Amino acid sequence: MKYTEKLAHLVDTGSIRQFRPLNGRSLAKVCYKDTVMLNMTSNDYLGIAGNARLHKKFYDGLSESNLLENFGLGAASSAGR
Repeated sequence: MKYTEKLAHLVDTGSIRQFRPLNGRSLAKVCYKDTVMLNMTSNDYLGIAGNARLHKKFYDGLSESNLLENFGLGAASSAGR
């Protein structure tokens, strides 16, 4: 089967993936066709990365004396408590 035939088959069966424009992204929710939905396609589906209040609380709690002690360095750093 040729590429164009395979592509046509995917389109005809509704099996082709299409990206849809999302509007109104606010934390973990998006708006698509006037419907507000939870954005499970994002790494931020919990809405933490875009939450300014949480960012402020986190950074307000940091100081030079507790930065390395509490958070370590690198992706695999964790306290062995």
